[in-house]
Amino acid sequence: MLDFEIKPLTDFKELRTLDFMDDGSDPLGVHNFAQVKAQSYGRNNLSVIWGVRSDRGLIGFFSISMSSIQTKKLEPVEHVPDAPTIYSYPVVLLGQLGVDREQRHQGIGSMMIKFCVGLAQELSGRIGCRYVVLQTSQNRTNLYHNLRFVQSSKPPTDHKVWMYRKLA
Repeated sequence: MLDFEIKPLTDFKELRTLDFMDDGSDPLGVHNFAQVKAQSYGRNNLSVIWGVRSDRGLIGFFSISMSSIQTKKLEPVEHVPDAPTIYSYPVVLLGQLGVDREQRHQGIGSMMIKFCVGLAQELSGRIGCRYVVLQTSQNRTNLYHNLRFVQSSKPPTDHKVWMYRKLA
């Protein structure tokens, strides 16, 4: 089993050396984000970009930021009964997540998602946060279902679906 270090990135050069492509395509824009947008998002405080390192160096990343989810995207059982006038809930958005092609299928993605959920749970007690949300392709939902995420009832857009996990 690999030992990992997870901490926010401050230097994005190494991130650009990794390959996040899927069979020559980038359906979720992860590779493009790492190559082009991550540095700007990090420096402009739009997301915190976290790097995942092993003894092999940087092997993956994920980005998180604050957001909200509209109640109409949630299943009715998710609504807070004594807050009927609230139309969106605070969430941590897992914006992008990528594992270098050479390092996949070792549970690294699952580990990163669990870390994000743990961080969101910690934050929820300090700033108020109800869910972790993300957008993924329809063919990748099993990974998130296995980690207790629920698919939004909103129909897919551009073959992408919203998923969420309740924190409390």
